Amino acid sequence: MVQVRDIYQGMIRFKEIKLLPTDFNLHAYVVGDKYSHSRISNKDRRLLADVFHKRYGLEFEYHYNRLDQVDFVQTIGTTVKSEAKGKTTIVMVVSPYLKSLVHELIHVLWYLSKSSGLDMDYNSQEWQAWMYEYLFTELKDFRKIPVI
Repeated sequence: MVQVRDIYQGMIRFKEIKLLPTDFNLHAYVVGDKYSHSRISNKDRRLLADVFHKRYGLEFEYHYNRLDQVDFVQTIGTTVKSEAKGKTTIVMVVSPYLKSLVHELIHVLWYLSKSSGLDMDYNSQEWQAWMYEYLFTELKDFRKIPVI
């Protein structure tokens, strides 16, 4: 019998989403399994730190020391020698729970608002609703997101 847990262990899934009409991208990483909420295994932590080092720059140790848990969003300013070539990127690392995804997507919208200058208040609800729906639709089925 295959348990649900077996589907997620030791895998990191990644999807890049263009945040139109801005020039920003969301890099979404799904890490861990359904039973290790907010914790990251050492194997996944090392892999993710290596991916971050190559994709965003800075030293492996810098990323490794910061990646002790999942379920966070941050804006990363990349180095010119990295794969992202100096472009600022919004990064989300989330565990494979829909409730975690729903929560973290709110943070993505706030980071996008701050980084792009888009207003996020009562009078700007429509773009928020459309963007949230778009991102949720792109990410809700964790199994369809490619494994790194």
